[in-house]
Amino acid sequence: MYEVKPGRVFKKLQPYWFSFTKIYRYSRNAGVPVVSALLGAHRGRVREVRALQAIRAKLHTVPSSLFARATFVRGLDYTQDLVTVVNDVLEKNTLEANKNIVDQYVAFQKTLWSHGMHDTTFKLQPNYGVNGHGQLVCVDFGEFVYTKEAALKSIAGKKWLSRGTYKKWDDIPLKEYYTQRMADLMNEEVLDACWGSSQ
Repeated sequence: MYEVKPGRVFKKLQPYWFSFTKIYRYSRNAGVPVVSALLGAHRGRVREVRALQAIRAKLHTVPSSLFARATFVRGLDYTQDLVTVVNDVLEKNTLEANKNIVDQYVAFQKTLWSHGMHDTTFKLQPNYGVNGHGQLVCVDFGEFVYTKEAALKSIAGKKWLSRGTYKKWDDIPLKEYYTQRMADLMNEEVLDACWGSSQ
């Protein structure tokens, strides 16, 4: 990623070997057997490409502001507005201001659902940012799913509780607030009420 002009950044899809190697090393460091790690790395790269292809096809149906005005420029490379990553925002804010970020994140997930999309990563800190207007935006959309069934499966796993960013969250009062807000949000009843309502 690099800034192409003031306020805009360029994100290039990395070559196959780069993504493959990154996923493979992560799997091996986690103790995954060699063959499983090789297969997982290939599948991970395939999922990454398919997710970008899907979001590229979907972007014209949703407000571009949700994704920092992402614009695909060639293939699966795209530009976005330059924003401040949530992790950096949380370090500088008060607890009340940070609770507002969490509230925006919860509302954002409902907005995604209303457009028939679900973010399976649950990575608030690295995958979301705050724009110049103080609004939360998604800057990494490489692991979205587009069916309610896939969203329900993702929710059932409660992956947000096992993410490294969650486990390492030092601000305990904010972590507790996030945990409660996610518990209130991530269920079939809320998903049913929101899914596809903006389509």
